[in-house]
Amino acid sequence: MIESSPSVYSKARGAFTLIELLVVIGILAVLAGLLLPALTRAREKGRRSVCRSNQRQFVLGLHLYANDNRGTLVLGNHENIPGRSRNPGIENTPMLSESNHTLFKQMLGNDRVLVCPNLGRRFTSSNGWNETGYGWVIGYHYLGGRAGTPWKSVAPAEGEWISPQTVNETTNLLVVAELNAWCTSTDETFAPHGKTGLIAQSDREPSQPVSSTSSLRYGRFGQSPRELGTAGGNEALLDGSVSWVPVERMKAYRGSGGFGSDGCFGLW
Repeated sequence: MIESSPSVYSKARGAFTLIELLVVIGILAVLAGLLLPALTRAREKGRRSVCRSNQRQFVLGLHLYANDNRGTLVLGNHENIPGRSRNPGIENTPMLSESNHTLFKQMLGNDRVLVCPNLGRRFTSSNGWNETGYGWVIGYHYLGGRAGTPWKSVAPAEGEWISPQTVNETTNLLVVAELNAWCTSTDETFAPHGKTGLIAQSDREPSQPVSSTSSLRYGRFGQSPRELGTAGGNEALLDGSVSWVPVERMKAYRGSGGFGSDGCFGLW
């Protein structure tokens, strides 16, 4: 008996046609388009939780310091304000002196709690962000131990704030806030939490001068995090409680004791 050989059609029966392959690719692309934003939002939600945990530890460090220093909070003075001298004119809320930055590292084991993970390597590299003669730029607004508050409101500030000096003051005073910050005289804007993560950061390394030819410029001079679309930020009170505050409930405040309308500003 002569066996019949398989037909050409039966051999090709298990293969994909070009049209079928394109349909599968199209379906996969649609699924990826649906899943990727959800995954990005989930990752951002996780980072907000890390920031919230960091701020709790930040406040814990403040209380540890206060227990050994008659209830006083860590001062907000900079390197060129020696000892406990007070000069609000050159204080900035995102800065700590070299000695106080080191103090936090000793109390808490590392300096990661001083930075929101969304802010990236400029804050978390081995060298960090050190301004010679002033101290360290940290990844949050530290509002405690600041001299001479309330700092008189100047545009674009929308209000004035009081800096707590001891842990025994009213516990609902704000002491740490996310680094929604900008400087009206430079192109530096920070907004750690957009809907899917970081939406603005300085476009230059600490050692680089401001340049109008920068290829990585994120916005106009003086553009606030609100204009760039920040979603809000975590805020920590003296009692250690931390909560998320949407940008709609935030106001703009002075983040620099001096420099007038050319200084640093923040949202909290």
